Amino acid sequence: MEGSILVVEDDPRTQRLLSTQLTARGYSVQVVDNANAAFSAVTNSPPDVILLDIGLPDIDGIETCRKLREWSSIPVILVTCLDSLQTKIRGLDMGADDYVTKPFQMSELLARIRSVTRRSAAASRSVPPVVEVGDLRIDLGKHRVTRGAEEIALTRMQFEMVKELALNADAVLTYEHLLQTIWGRGYDDIRAVHALLYHLRKRIEPDLSNPRYIKSVPGIGYTLRNGE
Repeated sequence: MEGSILVVEDDPRTQRLLSTQLTARGYSVQVVDNANAAFSAVTNSPPDVILLDIGLPDIDGIETCRKLREWSSIPVILVTCLDSLQTKIRGLDMGADDYVTKPFQMSELLARIRSVTRRSAAASRSVPPVVEVGDLRIDLGKHRVTRGAEEIALTRMQFEMVKELALNADAVLTYEHLLQTIWGRGYDDIRAVHALLYHLRKRIEPDLSNPRYIKSVPGIGYTLRNGE
């Protein structure tokens, strides 16, 4: 068994599609069609992953995600037909781990499920002293970053940035999240994030014009992943 998934979706066709495809791939699937039923399902039988439609009949998916985050850390993937940048940013800021836009390829959805499941499993353990992405090695305990055999000197702020990205490797961290985490609440100059990322990339990227590790998600934020 691959794991359990709660599908929160009010469209019958999408319900059938997800239930059939995910069950065929070894997942245990429970389907509900509104937010309040989702709260009950999570309380009574917590799943490994929640697929959460934004357009629900009682409470919209983004608000549902916010409420879930008050008491649950189960990974949430937003499923939306709204290809709006602001909608995606709001969803991530409310605690969603990822999102997929309808219509989507099942292979993409499965990859996103595997990704959030891996991150959730890692987060349930103690924070690893070392995070490795390709040949980039980030030693969180020793505040030491190396690429291959080369040690990379970073400023305190640069290390705080790469540390936050490393602790959430493969996740997309929004500009707002990075601002609040590194500069603190009340600081809202997104240009500071871009400037710090630029100088961090100059230190760790072999080719600044083609970043290998720190990837941009235009209009949303940044993610740390091996791009080879």
